[in-house]
Amino acid sequence: MPKIVATYWRPLLLVFLPFSAGYFLSYFFRTINAVLATALTNELGLNVSELGLMTAVYFLTFAITNCRSVFCSTVTGRGAYKASFSS
Repeated sequence: MPKIVATYWRPLLLVFLPFSAGYFLSYFFRTINAVLATALTNELGLNVSELGLMTAVYFLTFAITNCRSVFCSTVTGRGAYKASFSS
């Protein structure tokens, strides 16, 4: 009986938890500027447009990094995308 429980929880721990942690971190980094907006504007002397630019630069670098990693793993045939689907 314990072996059935172990085989049920193993994929959950190996697949679901890393993806949910990654989503949580991504969501945290996307919303941290809105939470800290007043502190950032006071401490760094930023106005609204500069704070928006800082958030936009984060989104741009995030998108470039994701596109680059997908392109590299697709072209080279190595990486997380191939490793996750191979047996």
